[in-house]
Order: sequence, then structure tokens, then C-alpha cells
Amino acid sequence: MSEFKIILVAQSTLFREGLMHLLAGSKFSIESEYCNIHDAIDGISPDAACDLVLVDVDQGRGFELTEIRYLSDHSGHAKTVILSNRVTGITLMQVLDAGVDGYLLNNMSSEAFIHSLSLVMAGETVFPTELADILRQAGNGLSHGIGASVNGLTPREIEILQCLIQGDANKVIANRLDITEATVKVHLKALLKKIRASNRTQAAIWAIENGFNRTGSELR
Repeated sequence: MSEFKIILVAQSTLFREGLMHLLAGSKFSIESEYCNIHDAIDGISPDAACDLVLVDVDQGRGFELTEIRYLSDHSGHAKTVILSNRVTGITLMQVLDAGVDGYLLNNMSSEAFIHSLSLVMAGETVFPTELADILRQAGNGLSHGIGASVNGLTPREIEILQCLIQGDANKVIANRLDITEATVKVHLKALLKKIRASNRTQAAIWAIENGFNRTGSELR
């Protein structure tokens, strides 16, 4: 029996069937499916027994941000993840503002896809692995309200900033730096306070704009 129930929103019948086969045997199962967001909004009850709403977005047909925000609010306790063929920095910030818990590109492997969904269900917000390039292209306009002082950052906090640029989850950061996840959370909390960022996405943007992206040696 699966551990997490998914409501799938995707226009393509072939895609929906393929995803159902891909998830077979995993801890995820598709309980219901809709061909568009409007049908999902009409069909999903706020108290539905659903853990995750997965929305396949066709960028060529426009980005239904208002509908996605409403769907996220309407889905009760369920997490919301967007699956798309591309993303820009502006789009990424918009979907985060809409309250989604993840944005995945459909060119990832099946193993990476299932792992990403698992991270979302563990409380992480998951972004494309190309996060650094995406944020760099977005420009300075995305960093409104983030502090500009680098005073007081410890070497460990700088290492964590570099990991955030890559979109690493807390578990990955802990493994990279050979520390516990609890320690990562402590450092992250202090780091966000120092640079006056409200979340890890803002911290990653701030880090890129202040030159903390990796240009030399790799983290151990």
C-alpha cells in the first residue's frame, strides 16, 4: 500500500498513464486525475484524503498562476508541486509566491523525480538543479528587501550559502559538510537572520548577487 496519495493534473492522457506506471511500486500512488486545473478546482475537496497535488504545466499555453494559487489554497494540507518543461527566475518566484512546495523540470530521471517528491513530503521546498543559473538570469530585481551586509558570516555559513545556491536540501548539505541536519538548521536560521532573508530562496539569490557562487574549489 502506498504511503502518499497524489492528485494529478495534466492535459495529456499519455502523460498521466506514463506517470502512473512510473510511480508503480513506489510510496506514491495516483488516486485521482484531472486534465486541467479548472476541473481539479471543481473536483477537489479541501478535506480530501490527498497528500500531494502534482500539476503538469504547459508553458506554451501560458502559466495559470491565479488558478495554481487557488488550487494550492483549496487542497487543504496537501503539498503542491509543479512539473514543467522549463522555468525562468520570474516564474520561479511567482510559483513560490503562489504557495507551491516544489517546481520540477520534466527532463529529470525517474529516480530523481521520486526522490524530489519524497523531499517535498519531508517538508523541503524543491527547486530545479539549475537554480543558480535561473536566479542569476533573474537579475537584481528579485532581491528586494534582502540585506546587503556580509559582515559576521562564519566560514560554515558561507559553505551553507554555496549549497543553497545549488538548491541542496538540508540532508544533502549535512552530507556535504559532514554535520547533522539539526546543525544545518541551526546555521541556516542564524544565516537568514544575518542577511535579513526570510527563506532559503531569498538567501540563494542574495548569495549569487554577492559573489558567493562557486567559482573555485568544490566543497569537500
